[in-house]
Amino acid sequence: MRDGERIFYCPASKTFVGRGLDITFIVNIYFIICNQWFLPITTAIFSYYICPGTTNTVLHYHANIRQALQHAFEMDMIPSNPADKVKRLKKNQFIGSYYTSDELNDLFEVVKGDPVELAVILAAFYGLRRSEIVGLKWNAINFQHQTITIKHTVIPVSYEGKQIIVAKDRAKNKSSYRTLPLVPVFLELLLRLLEEQQANRALYKDSYSNQYQDYIYVNKLGERIKPGYITQHWWCTIVCVPWFGAFQATK
Repeated sequence: MRDGERIFYCPASKTFVGRGLDITFIVNIYFIICNQWFLPITTAIFSYYICPGTTNTVLHYHANIRQALQHAFEMDMIPSNPADKVKRLKKNQFIGSYYTSDELNDLFEVVKGDPVELAVILAAFYGLRRSEIVGLKWNAINFQHQTITIKHTVIPVSYEGKQIIVAKDRAKNKSSYRTLPLVPVFLELLLRLLEEQQANRALYKDSYSNQYQDYIYVNKLGERIKPGYITQHWWCTIVCVPWFGAFQATK
């Protein structure tokens, strides 16, 4: 939503934009393709037109689609809200898959000194989201009490055909805002990163960016790591390269 030159985003901007096309598509089915007022929107239609995913995802779609159709109903554009006739699915029970301690130790050795090391450590010990990892600032670290506070996120958002980065001082939900103890491994990494940033600032001088000096996760030139980099680097360097090497060795 624009206000002059400023752009405001809803709390879950990426989620909102990501589901927009699907919601628009299924509502258009009701209004444009059929051009009828009697097409029943059933659970089967939701399952067919919306990309296969978890039941929770379908429930999110249903809530947003129902709200769009409810607005049309209140505007007297349709006689009733067909989404009210959809049978709600039961919510999935999440069953996680976890690394063993030996697997984690092996992983830590693989990523040691790699740009993705910070992300792996934070994900392994704290279960942080990618947006929370990139959004971590130095003021979130209390070295005296040895705690870390998760309160800032950085997310990529597609807007008007372009991808932009949105930084905000709030997490995904209330439970996401939390203070956790610093584990020794992370504390050691933090001190090493702090030294590296100070050394890089002195080495690169004017080429070093001070725009993101408050952030922990920056590259050698002081530029903030992009959220997508973590995923891309993980697959390209940590997953694909070793797998390809092992594949070549079998030839």
